[in-house]
Amino acid sequence: MNRIFKRIGELINEKPVKVLLVTMLLFALLITGVSTIKMATGNETLVQSDNEVYISEEQMEETFGGDSILVLFTDDSNGNLLAQKNIEKMWNVEKQFEYEDSIFSFTSPASIIHQLTEKQSTELKNQVLTLSDGLDEMSSKMID
Repeated sequence: MNRIFKRIGELINEKPVKVLLVTMLLFALLITGVSTIKMATGNETLVQSDNEVYISEEQMEETFGGDSILVLFTDDSNGNLLAQKNIEKMWNVEKQFEYEDSIFSFTSPASIIHQLTEKQSTELKNQVLTLSDGLDEMSSKMID
């Protein structure tokens, strides 16, 4: 290592102008190379831009705005991805992120099933209450 630095020192001492010009030329080349470096942090760094999923994601962002995060669930057991245990896992993931301020909504088979069951529950309760009210009216008329 000492030999290398000794040789560099001798070269600078013997030909200072040439060393300065070569150093400046080297820095000029490095600076032009640095200016061509581009930083990419979007989805295109992970997925090919001609991929169908990427294209539909771009269209969704153009339509609705914002940056969406997609989570891909897979089933390695070659079973049904929409099996109850998988739906429960999806629902648990949604519940873990439910209280994050930066997350506005979820769309998954689990959330869709939850919305459907809530709607069915509400409709069923309304029908039972309506039926109950009708029976009360009928019984009061029969008593009169």
